[in-house]
Amino acid sequence: MLAVLLNILLNYLLIPQYAQNGAAAASVVSEVALNVYMLLVMSKVVRFRFDRRAVVQSVVSTGLMALCVCLVGKLPVGMLWQFLLMVGVGIGIYVLANICMGNEILTGFLRKFLNRRKHQTQSEKMQQ
Repeated sequence: MLAVLLNILLNYLLIPQYAQNGAAAASVVSEVALNVYMLLVMSKVVRFRFDRRAVVQSVVSTGLMALCVCLVGKLPVGMLWQFLLMVGVGIGIYVLANICMGNEILTGFLRKFLNRRKHQTQSEKMQQ
């Protein structure tokens, strides 16, 4: 109920000035508030612990990605190129930021992927 009220309030404040962008921002803020609330409630009910470092890494890398995507969105190129650049830059910045911060999940995934690729290449060479 809190997220609904927050969304209504933010829509009331943001839509007159920012139109659909205000509605989108209001939705994102209310969804984040709801998810944070549910995380806090569930951590007490289920009694699980989450890695604060992983949360900080996720927030920082997502923020950097969003900033870079917004900057790319201002480039004077066609819509298709802008879209492709936004996706490419977004993925690149997110992965790079997580690698630089030592995100264990992403680095472990990349390590497994590269090892699998290395073994595939070696087995292909042996078959020839």
